[in-house]
Amino acid sequence: MIYGLTILSNQSTKESNREVLNISLDLDVYSKMADCRVLYSFNISGVSLKTIEDRYPKVDFESAPNFTAALLRATNKNILEYEYNKYIVGIKLNDTDATVLFTKRVNLAAPVALNLLTNIIATQLLPYADGQTVTTYNYPIERFQPYKFIVHKNNIVTATWAVLVVFVTLTTVVNAVLLPCKERASGTRHIHVLTGCAPALHWGTTLLTHTLIYALVLVLPAIVIAVVFEQDHTIDRPDFLVAMSVVFTLGIIAFLALVYIVSFMFEERASCVVLVSMIFLFVLVTPIVETVRGYSVERKRKPEFFDYFLLVLSSAVPPHTITKAVKLCSYIASHNTRNDEKPLCYFCLGEDAPGGLMLALAAQAVVIMTIVILTQYGVFNALFDRVLNMNYRVSSPADVDDIVRTERAYVEKTIALPKNRIQDAILVNNLYKKYWRICNKPCNPVKGVSFSVKKGECFGLVGVNGAGKSSMFKMMTGIEVPTRGSLFANGYFKSVFSTNYLRSLGYCPQSSGLDVFLTGYENLELLLTLRGLGPSDVKSEAKSWMKIIGLEKYAHRVVSCYSGGCERQLAAAAALSRGGAVTLLDEPTAGVDVAARRRVWAALRRARPHRAVVVTSHSMDEMEALCGRIAIMAAGRVRALGEPTALRVAHTSGHAVTIKLATLETADVANDSEYKENLSRLKETLEERLHWTLRDEHKTILHYYINYEIRYSNLFSELEQLKDQFTILEDYTVTETTLEEVFRSVSNKMYNDDPTPTAV
Repeated sequence: MIYGLTILSNQSTKESNREVLNISLDLDVYSKMADCRVLYSFNISGVSLKTIEDRYPKVDFESAPNFTAALLRATNKNILEYEYNKYIVGIKLNDTDATVLFTKRVNLAAPVALNLLTNIIATQLLPYADGQTVTTYNYPIERFQPYKFIVHKNNIVTATWAVLVVFVTLTTVVNAVLLPCKERASGTRHIHVLTGCAPALHWGTTLLTHTLIYALVLVLPAIVIAVVFEQDHTIDRPDFLVAMSVVFTLGIIAFLALVYIVSFMFEERASCVVLVSMIFLFVLVTPIVETVRGYSVERKRKPEFFDYFLLVLSSAVPPHTITKAVKLCSYIASHNTRNDEKPLCYFCLGEDAPGGLMLALAAQAVVIMTIVILTQYGVFNALFDRVLNMNYRVSSPADVDDIVRTERAYVEKTIALPKNRIQDAILVNNLYKKYWRICNKPCNPVKGVSFSVKKGECFGLVGVNGAGKSSMFKMMTGIEVPTRGSLFANGYFKSVFSTNYLRSLGYCPQSSGLDVFLTGYENLELLLTLRGLGPSDVKSEAKSWMKIIGLEKYAHRVVSCYSGGCERQLAAAAALSRGGAVTLLDEPTAGVDVAARRRVWAALRRARPHRAVVVTSHSMDEMEALCGRIAIMAAGRVRALGEPTALRVAHTSGHAVTIKLATLETADVANDSEYKENLSRLKETLEERLHWTLRDEHKTILHYYINYEIRYSNLFSELEQLKDQFTILEDYTVTETTLEEVFRSVSNKMYNDDPTPTAV
């Protein structure tokens, strides 16, 4: 694209068989030029221009006693007017001297000016010439070798080339938003931060890498193309190329910083749309408006609101700043090609020099990158949460389990101790989170959660979808900021800049948190290197973890080619390999087959003696197999807490009965109404006569809970009688109360969470 723009902008021509034409060296040379003007000042009597004016009717002759003042007036009307003025010749006559002035902007101005002076003097000395004038003709010597006519680019062509190159460059740099968006969506960047990579280091290396890539694929080729294919000797000047290189490099850095900001706010496609829209607006629209406005208004007028608006754009918006800077560079290049004696400066700080805009681009890069790093730390997230939830009121539920209440009291007491006296690996103290939504009501996914986990303990956190588990993990890992409450892990309290707290955590998010363009082995190598291990230890540890989770044969395969189950296995191993004092696993075996699940369990058991582990899962079997204690969350609060056996004893007793119903087609009923009547009578018998509690109901399945002791013989006798009495009862199953029943019982219970709130 840049090559095509450069070729199209060339105005010089190279010819071998050009027709030799004679040229009249008088004002007729400019007969096709619009608005051709001549300045004259006669300090002598008897001189008349009537003959000359009649001879050249298309030329405008202006009397100006002071040529300098006349040119300054034209220049002050508009800064660009002097470049595009139509004054070709100036003639001064007095009794003793004749002075000829001519422009360098057009060819042949010097001989034309001398011809005009000759005719003015001749008409004065020869009044009987009767309107005749003298004309000189130029007969070029015919050449047999090819020759080239050099026509330097004017301001418009040079500026158009520069602006279009900016457009091509920035639309290419937009692609840099894809990686940050993917890292944010997958959680990879946050995993790197947790492992030990400081946000400033991460974003600094990302910016440096992107800058080098785009400088090599955009800036350097643009310079080479300008040097090789430029024929007008305007944009291939060394000073222009140096200035453009500086502007483009600074502009790319500033625009990349803006790209990173956008990546925090939108997904990939939306980010691209936003950035491309900004490029169209601030590279094409606002610079054109600014240029047109500069032509149409006087230079020495009082600034208006729109002028201040454009000034802000030049100082704060990288696309507009870089466009304005390259426009000024192009104007200077066009000027310097025609005025070698008085060249303009590229790096000066004047109003019409790009030096100040270069400094503005550098300042924009620093300021925006600072915002990016602070955003990664969560500073603005914490600020917005603090402002929006300034008047937030916390409350305690009326129906709190005794064990949950005891755990909360223990956490409140322990977290108040000096840090060196706290033995727990992690303390979660009275955690609340409130999300504000623009179009919907605010959401409170976490309300007053407290628990503790000791070193070597595996703690389970379960709940239905929407219970608040993921929000808990986001707050514990620093992705979100708690509205109220505090967090403590491995001797450190969590704060906005709590690097030591974050480094004490290992985290396996629901999204993999892996670099999909790396192999499984390379992912573990990267995380272990960020952890601080030496090269030999990194290799041995990576091989060991790949073997533990059974992915040796896939170790050197790119993660994007992994199945979902293999990716989850690798993510769990990555979290465990980081060696944090606390490891948080958010559904580590979701989508994993039974055999692979056992391997993940083995890996977790291998690491558990050296750290505290918090696991979430929807599998009660997994919770019972791994966890010493389990917390059941419902409606944002911990409703039950304890060991699996203690939970079964405390929250359920008796038996669970599953009744399978016949379908309408297979049941011995006449129609749908009879089927519904039989079902209604069956449920009435079970609930009112036998006092069974309906826990769950599906189309052909009824789950009942018996909360009193009953002999198996009596229970089966009752069920057989019901089967004989109701033809829609096809089969039944009797089991002991399981942890699944406890979970269902606690989750489905209606809770009163609206006591009188207390201010905090």
